[in-house]
Amino acid sequence: NWNTLLREKADFVPVLESPDDTSYFDTRQDRYNHSDDDDDNSSSTHTNDSDSLFASFSSVPLKYVSELSGNSKQRFTNKQ
Repeated sequence: NWNTLLREKADFVPVLESPDDTSYFDTRQDRYNHSDDDDDNSSSTHTNDSDSLFASFSSVPLKYVSELSGNSKQRFTNKQ
């Protein structure tokens, strides 16, 4: 209920040692540093999955797709 939200007691209230206390968060090293074994085993799986997920995705605007799909000679001669 949005009307009583401010009056509800929080389920968890962290106890901070200072205003800059970040002890409740993982360090960057813990969050982003993965072992080489994990990367080797999962990279092929993720690559195959991501290839199929993004096979039809393009970051090129549609108005340039036909221009980019031709060979480079054709593109340069059309522009001159």
